Amino acid sequence: MASEHNLFFGRDRELALLAEVQCHDGPDVIGIYGLAGIGKSALLEQFLNQCPAPTQDIALFDCRLIEPTPNAFLSALSLALELNVTTIEQLMIALEHKSTPLLLILDQFESFRLLDTWLRCDFMPQLQSKVRLIFAGRVKPDHQWLIHSPKNCVFKSLKLNSLSTTEAKAYLCSVGLNEESAQMVNRFAEGHPLALRLASVAILEQPVRQMNRVSFDDTIQTLADYFLEDIKDPQLRQAIEATATVRRVSETVLAGMLELSDASNLYHQLTKIAF
Repeated sequence: MASEHNLFFGRDRELALLAEVQCHDGPDVIGIYGLAGIGKSALLEQFLNQCPAPTQDIALFDCRLIEPTPNAFLSALSLALELNVTTIEQLMIALEHKSTPLLLILDQFESFRLLDTWLRCDFMPQLQSKVRLIFAGRVKPDHQWLIHSPKNCVFKSLKLNSLSTTEAKAYLCSVGLNEESAQMVNRFAEGHPLALRLASVAILEQPVRQMNRVSFDDTIQTLADYFLEDIKDPQLRQAIEATATVRRVSETVLAGMLELSDASNLYHQLTKIAF
């Protein structure tokens, strides 16, 4: 059986879009977004694996590891490219002799939201001919990338959805499940890559257990914890925990559970959470 780390299924359309940044007339910026565990990092890794022999510099960063400030970002970029630059102007000069644009890939971009405006208003306008940018995160790209994008900058947005039934079953069978088990797991996971992985592990750990008795409680708990990492507002987190215990939620129910006089704003925030 192939190593699970090397398994990748589907996403042909998404990979084709990412490949466009390497074309002369391709987009300057691509913003990828989707739920936690939907496969954004795996998509970026597969894209890099499929890139032809390096004809351009590529810099990939995990934004969680960099302070979201211009100075810290330029310092990390300088280190990765083995340059000695501390300003955008110095970076422009350093990239002047490059025949192809630098491909800059920022993963876990939700950690860089404080730097988003600087990238759009300062970094990309000055380096547009020298840099192509791909960023991927859980939060939908700011509409300003479309409304007030840098002059002559082509921006494309890509929402990453769950795998199709065919792709999900192909993955599950590749890790050792039979057709019946794969079908049952995907009815639960609905093509969500992380859910597929966690649920398949739960079943493979108990191969003699009847399929209809397998509990996915641990999988659900892990997914819930993973999704909740993004919820920093303590009141919103409390609202999520409270509403998870009732069958149907309304503003009145939410106000009563949290002892609020008006829960309209909090209810509106809940409706905006994708998971």
